[in-house]
Amino acid sequence: MSFTLRAATPADAAALSVFAGENFPDAAPAVVPREAVEAFIAENLSEEVLEQAIASGVYTVNLVLDTEGQIIAYSAIDTAQPQPIEVAGNAAYLSKFYVGADARGVGISGMLMGQLVEDAQSAGYDGIHLGTHQENYRAQAFYEKMGFIKVGTRTFELTTGVLGQDFIYHLPLSAV
Repeated sequence: MSFTLRAATPADAAALSVFAGENFPDAAPAVVPREAVEAFIAENLSEEVLEQAIASGVYTVNLVLDTEGQIIAYSAIDTAQPQPIEVAGNAAYLSKFYVGADARGVGISGMLMGQLVEDAQSAGYDGIHLGTHQENYRAQAFYEKMGFIKVGTRTFELTTGVLGQDFIYHLPLSAV
């Protein structure tokens, strides 16, 4: 599989919104109500929200494109999120990390994570932190393989009244 990695621009928001909407449900285990997943997508992954987040610099987004220019993976650092007390130093918040099902198992995840680490270090961060649902075992295995350490738990408000229980992970960049 041939692919290209590049930074997203506001012009990518429409295609990114479609890809994000198709792939976000993968991260939500069956215990999460599907209506809440759809509401989260509508509220947080719309073209308008993504365009604004990228344009304002709140999100630093990397895209992986296939040979036809279609998004097959993306990651986003969210600079507006506070750092949890369980995480030491000055860590970037990895808000989004998605690889489409058809693009898994060919090295894209590792390449995308490598770029994410490089971007975080270049921006002056000394670590990366994230939260992932306690029943998202595939994501947990990937992050642990990449060197992330489970440091705590958090409650994540998916939508009003729908709470998810996440593990907090931290990757000290000195360990990379």
